[in-house]
Amino acid sequence: MLFVIKCLLSLTDFIFVVFDIMEDNDPTWEKSSEFMHLSWNEKFRKVLDVKNDEIKFLHDKLLGLKNSFRNPFSHGIIGESSLLVPLDIVGLIPLSYKKFLTGEQFSSADPQRAIEIVKFTKQFLNFLENNRPYSFYMKFLSYLLPIPVERQNLEELKAEMTDMDTFVKFVESKAQFQDMLNNFDY
Repeated sequence: MLFVIKCLLSLTDFIFVVFDIMEDNDPTWEKSSEFMHLSWNEKFRKVLDVKNDEIKFLHDKLLGLKNSFRNPFSHGIIGESSLLVPLDIVGLIPLSYKKFLTGEQFSSADPQRAIEIVKFTKQFLNFLENNRPYSFYMKFLSYLLPIPVERQNLEELKAEMTDMDTFVKFVESKAQFQDMLNNFDY
């Protein structure tokens, strides 16, 4: 389950970075680098309007998942109350009695909880795919195109974000061109 949560948070982290670039009228590597070093919560709040009730619900749910399913090894488990326990195939697993006493879960094999998390992930992504301006950003991401960080390329892309049909045609032509470039034999 920890793996599912980590994947979800990594996915949202990437999405938030792209949203930040798309929202910026003059993106630079320095600004993107600063954004990337923000906490997950700060990134979410910067690119999504948590004053919106639905976004606030999604934020709170994701933040709850993030805070209840943490990887203690990467969040300061090392200390006198810690043990590293060998587990076949996986290797050393950090184990701390303090973490268990605070209610944090290191891992869980509860399939029902994993299904709930996957359903929630779909709900979150569905929200992004069906609400402007996020729907344009998500559609762009679905074509696996390079993220436009140069002002001219970003302006050209944003100018096409008027209606979804027009935008899809524009992005498809970009994807075909990119595919031709990728398959060009030098």
